[in-house]
Amino acid sequence: MSFLMLESLLSAFGPSAEAAALEGSKDFMKKLCDKYGIPTAKYQTFTNPDDAKAYVKEQGAPIVVKADGLAAGKGVVVAMKLSEAITAIDSMLVQGSFGSSGSLIIIEEFLEGEEVSFFALVDGETALPLESAQDHKRVGDGDTGPNTGGMGAYSPAPVLTKDLQLVVMETIILPTVKGMAAEGCKFIGVLYAGLMIEKKTGLPKLIEYNVRFGDPECQLLMMRLESDLAQALLAACRGQLGQVSLAWSSEPALVVVIRGGASTVAQEGQAHAVFCILKGIL
Repeated sequence: MSFLMLESLLSAFGPSAEAAALEGSKDFMKKLCDKYGIPTAKYQTFTNPDDAKAYVKEQGAPIVVKADGLAAGKGVVVAMKLSEAITAIDSMLVQGSFGSSGSLIIIEEFLEGEEVSFFALVDGETALPLESAQDHKRVGDGDTGPNTGGMGAYSPAPVLTKDLQLVVMETIILPTVKGMAAEGCKFIGVLYAGLMIEKKTGLPKLIEYNVRFGDPECQLLMMRLESDLAQALLAACRGQLGQVSLAWSSEPALVVVIRGGASTVAQEGQAHAVFCILKGIL
């Protein structure tokens, strides 16, 4: 839709269908990382289940199995045992649990560390950093139980220091923007980088991209943003982000989700939620 609106000379904030492959295809994202030296987990892609099983047996557990395409947040299995990885491979490649989204899978190394989200606005050539957030997906207290769409989040994320934010921009965000432009597929929109701050190095690696603000992280960013968001988005559409600076509240923001019944969450992997958004509580 963004492409059609651009063709009709209307301003549209958001990536083209081709550029949205950064989220829509993990294989596309991984290949971009390979080509432009963006740090990410080591990986291999597979369409044949026997080849995939042989690879995980060679690599050992823990290991991560991912459906290539969009799978409503359920297409990633962190397998702590080989048996879990084999089951995930069969589910995706043999049983077709995710349809065409799982007809190609990515098997990647398990990264130990702390996950964090970082956001940037992009106008095709320039990236304007936003802020960090940390989402917690497990349904139960103490980070237990199945994943949901998000049980709560806070911003900023203490693990992503100002120095590390600069590293993220220089080694991940900007190479992505330049790489997409070099591929003839300029990205305009929000880059939501899912990162792992690796325990053994203390440095960020890219886990995945979303090409949208994300929920509930967006609520946090909007609570802390003190500038006019509409003007920043319009500048991105016009290729003028280099002229924009944003002001942020130093106060933290927190989203807490009140969910529905546990059986519903377990079945659907989602939290039927009421949001409680707090600011300046830490």
